[in-house]
Amino acid sequence: MNSHQRLPGDIGETETLSQLRMHYDFCESPSKIECRDAKTGQMFDKTGDLAVTCDINHGLICEDLYQNSAEGCRDYEVRVYCTDGCQSTVGPTVSPYCRQGWTDWINKVHPTSDNPMDVEIPRTIQGYPETCNNVIAVRCSVAATGLDYKSKGEDVICTTNGLKCNARAGEICEDYQVQFYCDCKCHATHITIHK
Repeated sequence: MNSHQRLPGDIGETETLSQLRMHYDFCESPSKIECRDAKTGQMFDKTGDLAVTCDINHGLICEDLYQNSAEGCRDYEVRVYCTDGCQSTVGPTVSPYCRQGWTDWINKVHPTSDNPMDVEIPRTIQGYPETCNNVIAVRCSVAATGLDYKSKGEDVICTTNGLKCNARAGEICEDYQVQFYCDCKCHATHITIHK
């Protein structure tokens, strides 16, 4: 299913379940979701796009501001799996493995002269998405000192979709770390917490 057509001014690619329901008929509570590049068929987590989420509660979300390419996110398509004969429930699906609360600090990318950017995304949470399928808050800081990410004055974005530092020409980003707050109970307002 592919319902979102990119228009000038769009800030990303979305294939949310509510959007898809306006164009397609499928079960109320799918048991599984699969997201892939509409052009190549490549799975969403293998395309090279950054901070793409694909989960049963939200569908697919990709924001252009996290991408290295000026073209932004790719065009994605979504497939959901429905179990016949099962009673549907309303509300988000919660994995029995979900870990409520703050993750450990995550610092997977270390900027270098060859790769001067820093990107830290929820997909790097151990066991994701089963252990954390609903990030509702984030903390971002300098890895070496623990100071707030804004303290270095770099071009850094810190949202529940992750952290991205865009290096200035000829410079290397500071090394940053993030913590995500996982909500295993329900959807809530997304917040950024400054240390």
